[in-house]
Amino acid sequence: MIKKCLFPAAGYGTRFLPATKSIPKEMLPIVNKPLIHYGIEEARRAGINEFGFVTGRSKKAIEDYLDYAPEIETSIKGSIITIQGEVKIPGAQTYVKDYTIENYINSVGGFNDRADKEHILIIKQNGQVITYNIDEFFKKSVTISPGDSILVLGKPNSESLQITKDITQILYQIAVSAGVVLRLF
Repeated sequence: MIKKCLFPAAGYGTRFLPATKSIPKEMLPIVNKPLIHYGIEEARRAGINEFGFVTGRSKKAIEDYLDYAPEIETSIKGSIITIQGEVKIPGAQTYVKDYTIENYINSVGGFNDRADKEHILIIKQNGQVITYNIDEFFKKSVTISPGDSILVLGKPNSESLQITKDITQILYQIAVSAGVVLRLF
């Protein structure tokens, strides 16, 4: 069984010029990850746990990418609050100890026009979901912790609801009429 994988990554990348003048071709982004990351993931799925990389002298970016720095990566991953949904600029913010839900929402530009302030979901890092209403007078105390997410839901489209109500009413009347006709015969 194959247990090791060797990645040759020492080429000059001339076929990808001018993009490879500043970044090695193995580090070119595909969607949201460098190309080499996909190769590593595929090898891991195949059961390989040991990797080797043959790089050239101008490939320091690959070494930097593959270098593990737990003091940075652990602290960054655990100190982010994501704010998504019906806000002006959805994204991630650094955790601030005394910030409230309103502070985090304001830090991404506030609510947009479609925001439903009565239906804000707080998704805790452990998977627990808490519903929060920003307009409530007696708000429940929700503490935001590092790694949590804030999801602002949108208001339901009132036109769609009205059409659905009208169609349901018509179907109900047809069903009642059909029932009356069937009982007569």
